[in-house]
Amino acid sequence: MGQRILQRFTTTHDYPRSRIVLEPNADSFKPFAPRTTFGLSLISDGPDYTTFTVTAVLRDSPAASIGFKVGDVLATIDDKPAASWTLGQVRTALAADGTNHTVDMICVGQDRI
Repeated sequence: MGQRILQRFTTTHDYPRSRIVLEPNADSFKPFAPRTTFGLSLISDGPDYTTFTVTAVLRDSPAASIGFKVGDVLATIDDKPAASWTLGQVRTALAADGTNHTVDMICVGQDRI
């Protein structure tokens, strides 16, 4: 389940019973806003989950058109080390909302010359 679903519920972690209880909150029945996509999937890894690696790039997407490749690692975003960002912040920054950002990558992705 992603953030867009979970933010609509109050969650209770019931560890003794190995379950999570989801209770609808005030946002539960609001319509979903249209979702824009940059065409990039990321995974966060490393000791603090602050290493962001590209796991998928949609064909003919903005991400593909500027050269993102599977396996690339984000180094900086807007001149700040990627390690100072959270995955949620990175996803928000890279949403296709018309805002421009500068991203430097460690290019280790597939099909590099």
